[in-house]
Amino acid sequence: MANKNQDNTSYLNFIQNLNEILVDYNINKLTYS
Repeated sequence: MANKNQDNTSYLNFIQNLNEILVDYNINKLTYS
């Protein structure tokens, strides 16, 4: 169970990082287009 929880935390961290990258990309697109 602890192992599954670790995987879940890693997955959530990955999603958050991906989301930040997408937000930054969209802001840059809006700023420079």
